[in-house]
Amino acid sequence: MTCRPHFATPTRQTPRFAETGPAQSEDRLKALGAAAASSGSVAMFHVIGSTPEAATLDDALQHRPPVAVELVTMAELRDARDALTTAAGDQLSAVTLGTPHASLDELRRYAVMLGGRRAHPDVRLLISTGRDTLAAAARTDVTERLRDAGAELL
Repeated sequence: MTCRPHFATPTRQTPRFAETGPAQSEDRLKALGAAAASSGSVAMFHVIGSTPEAATLDDALQHRPPVAVELVTMAELRDARDALTTAAGDQLSAVTLGTPHASLDELRRYAVMLGGRRAHPDVRLLISTGRDTLAAAARTDVTERLRDAGAELL
């Protein structure tokens, strides 16, 4: 999301994400949903311009004023990341991608990003995906390219 995300909530139950940029891809919505759900406090949300009920902020708010607006800054996001990070030092021991499950488009992008290079021998590269997606990727050269790069496909 390229702009400053903020929440505008007409009720305490369903946040609306605004200023997220133009319509978000399914993969971006999936990532947002996973992050929101993992907090344990957001079961449902609307993304202005992306979810059907939220073509505009006014539609999403059902033509009512929000009960709360929260501006989330990049500094706050960095602070949260730092507070949640348990890694020590500068060395990575593992990189995990696709959580939740990577889509076929994401698997293709990972293969392109790796560009024929291998993961460092001291770093496990783990990529999670669904069975159907893995089968679809296997019908192309994507799984072979990822495995050649040292990725473990889960």
